Amino acid sequence: MKKIILIGLLCFATLMVQSQEPNNCGELVIDFCHLSEDGKALEFSVAATTNIGTSYSYPNFLLLNNHLDTIAISKVKHYGIPGYLVKERLELQVDTLVEFEGILQVNSGNKATCSIPISFKSEMLKAVPDRSVFAGFTVDEKSVLIDIKEFHRTEILASMANSRGEEIFQTSIDRATTVIPVPDLEQGIYHVWIHDKAKNLRFTYQLHKK
Repeated sequence: MKKIILIGLLCFATLMVQSQEPNNCGELVIDFCHLSEDGKALEFSVAATTNIGTSYSYPNFLLLNNHLDTIAISKVKHYGIPGYLVKERLELQVDTLVEFEGILQVNSGNKATCSIPISFKSEMLKAVPDRSVFAGFTVDEKSVLIDIKEFHRTEILASMANSRGEEIFQTSIDRATTVIPVPDLEQGIYHVWIHDKAKNLRFTYQLHKK
């Protein structure tokens, strides 16, 4: 079992990968970060980077504690998990959620497909505004997904470097959602920069590979 940390702007969660049949959620990107404004749900975004729309038909999600009690549950909203980030809402089944350790279970229809062990504390769950740009690892840490909500076909550049300043990639972004393979990264901290030539769009992300 390996442990990864996804960090983006104001919200982050600690995720650990646990292989289960028929797959291990490795191609998914989970941006799991905050309470809803009404305080009655947890909101996160999810995307698939391979087998888009086919691996998880009619998906829904369960947040289960280590005793397998249901802490939060989502409704089916999509035919499958698309190749771009979509919002999901986990309705809380408990009155308060101060600290959590358990799993995020991904279901296809009524069948459990895979699960991602996850833990967080309440200070991580502060509501945050919708972000216009996202960059994060897939669960298996073999790719980076970049998602730009309002993509205006201007030339956008993205680059990634390790903590020593060594460049991992530099590429032009020509679509709203881009998946960039990074299969051989060593453990450590990485920085992703996203900007356009006019520098009207400038974002920096710090990603941790464990």
